Amino acid sequence: GMLIEPVFINPFSKAFIPYKFKVYRDKNGKEKLKNVFKYFNFISWFCILGLSIFAKMFIEILSTPEYVQGFKIIPIIAFSYYLYGLGAFYCIGFQIANKTIIDSIILIFAAVINVLFNLILIPKVGIYGAAISTVISYLFTNCMYYIFGRKYYKVGIGILEPVKYGCIYVSLYIIYLLSNNISSNVYFE
Repeated sequence: GMLIEPVFINPFSKAFIPYKFKVYRDKNGKEKLKNVFKYFNFISWFCILGLSIFAKMFIEILSTPEYVQGFKIIPIIAFSYYLYGLGAFYCIGFQIANKTIIDSIILIFAAVINVLFNLILIPKVGIYGAAISTVISYLFTNCMYYIFGRKYYKVGIGILEPVKYGCIYVSLYIIYLLSNNISSNVYFE
């Protein structure tokens, strides 16, 4: 699930940071940033789907049978890295206004939320609790970036914008699970 980070998210972030500072002042800068977001969103969901679908096969090839059930957590981990990458778009306002202290405060609260949810969820659902806690903390981070970052620079990317491709991903992943006779309650065995 972590493969999305070094293969796509990290290289994207390294290229996107100078790009957003270059274009945000342009007459059509917001439109350029929205277009990059559309590509990022599509490619990210495509990577998540690919990792999710091929996870079991790769684990079977590369590890011992004890690890095969690990395929169940890969979509959650890949999704959390996707959320991490989304922050590059929602925090543009802070970076442009040089208000990185707000970014730091949000990240501190996100870390506290992550620890609290780990304490609550790990005893109940184990490793899935840790993955879900990470998703919750990144969702919190993006929501806060969106709410407070808009005060400094409105890119025009809605907080629910990623859901468009997300619905397609979820539908395709469910079809994959059903077509491969993988139980719909595969995550709660």
